[in-house]
Amino acid sequence: MQNQTHFTICKLIESACIGLMLIISGLAHPPSQSTQTKHDPGRATGKLIVNGKSYKLSYAVARKRIDVWDESKHFFELLFTEQPLADDSSENYERLSEKRLTQTVMEGKTDVLVVTLNQKREAVSSSVRSTGGSLAKFPSYPFEVAAFTDNVVQGRIFTDKPVILGNQKWEFDVSFIARIELDKRASPVSSRTGKALPPGGGEPGKAYLAESEAKRKEGLEYLEQQSSRISKEVFNEVKNHLNASPRITGGLIEGNHATLNVIQGKSASKINMLFQKGKWESVFDSTRENKK
Repeated sequence: MQNQTHFTICKLIESACIGLMLIISGLAHPPSQSTQTKHDPGRATGKLIVNGKSYKLSYAVARKRIDVWDESKHFFELLFTEQPLADDSSENYERLSEKRLTQTVMEGKTDVLVVTLNQKREAVSSSVRSTGGSLAKFPSYPFEVAAFTDNVVQGRIFTDKPVILGNQKWEFDVSFIARIELDKRASPVSSRTGKALPPGGGEPGKAYLAESEAKRKEGLEYLEQQSSRISKEVFNEVKNHLNASPRITGGLIEGNHATLNVIQGKSASKINMLFQKGKWESVFDSTRENKK
């Protein structure tokens, strides 16, 4: 029961964070409308069919993510779109961020097909983010590899039959070639090359704690708004979590990228911080139950 309650709490907090992301990240300040990219985008040839409507897939992005909890593990994400993903950052942090991806879809600029590959380079899951407001997830489908090196991936991914979820029907078939980019936003600072942060996390830690306090207040407001939809027990559990002071137990820094280890209540988190536009900001977090 405790684990189930904790899972419910985590999902509620996750939902709250999504709501907060839209408030805090500034959807009122959309990115530049320019579609010019500062790198040569990957190319794709294929189509995505949603409920009979066909979308052309012309561009491909391949990103590699290192597991923030275990540096020996990693996975890949392939993103296919009709229009190139906007890039306003020389290191592509914004272009590859979940916030930017969500903005791009919400603004109706392009639908996105996302395919996840495991460490063995097998296609293990796929999802569609639709400008029509739909999100579909489905299991793995055939991946015909033409080339897969540390820097480039080339091949064909397709559904061998239509995917039907409720009243929605999805199909795709795309051949592509793309340069593999390390998604530093969602990957940890390496223990091999990073330097230990001072107690409290140094400047990245100070920035995170200030940001966390602002989000805590927003979270409590959001929780109050949802109080009629959840049980009193869960409400109190979440409120206690939000009111628990985050404690930075360590971290690493390398250049403008830092990873913090944070304990808050019953949760342990890895927080990635990025120094951009003159300040440290959190750009990615992964949270799990604190078993210690």
